[in-house]
Amino acid sequence: MSPLRESVFRLLLWCFLGTQCVLGMELPTVAVVIDRYLESQGGANALNDLRSLKVVGEITIESQGLEFEVSQQVVAPDKSFTEQDFPGLGLIREVLNGERGWEWHPITGERPLEAHEIEDKTQETDLQRDLRLFELYETIELGEPEVIEGIETTQLVFTDFKGKTEQWFFKANGDLLQKIHTVSSGPDSVFESTDRFYDFQEIGRFRYPSRIKFINPSYVAELKITSCDINLEIDPAVFELPVLILE
Repeated sequence: MSPLRESVFRLLLWCFLGTQCVLGMELPTVAVVIDRYLESQGGANALNDLRSLKVVGEITIESQGLEFEVSQQVVAPDKSFTEQDFPGLGLIREVLNGERGWEWHPITGERPLEAHEIEDKTQETDLQRDLRLFELYETIELGEPEVIEGIETTQLVFTDFKGKTEQWFFKANGDLLQKIHTVSSGPDSVFESTDRFYDFQEIGRFRYPSRIKFINPSYVAELKITSCDINLEIDPAVFELPVLILE
């Protein structure tokens, strides 16, 4: 479930400026693409003002005949409460409280999240992290343009300090995000996944995709966001860890 949530909270982005010329055609630099995309989401000031986020949606996995509800409440920079009502199992919950995390599963019960899990999931709660992309990635390069479902896109290739590569495809020369393709290498395998973004909506100064498709070798899932609210007062009690985890 983490890849789904991760993709949802990749939606807010970025800054900087510039241009370059390739093969006689003027193309945007990395800085221009990032700046235009940031502006398409409401701008750096709006992103800096983002304190909390609540998203509710429905996930469908057609190949497995599954449809279930999911919700996430986030308070920047490091707290989140995620809940999904999985058919045949019931509620699955996951919490980060700023220092520790836990998961509750109907079958396996409660368990503390491991350090690497907390590190990965905290990226979802840092709502301003994409303003620091040039710090968080080792390289960001301009990739080959691509036509996606009839839409001309500009590509940026991000490589992090662990070697994971992400290809981001933006409409035109930098605007709304259309697709992310991720390649991660493990000790014995390579894992690829694709996230596709559709039907952008506005909330305040922000724009977000109300429909996201997640594609990997195991399944294709589609998230339809039914509500998205920002800067709500979220009850701190939802981030409390159970006594068993604190002991």
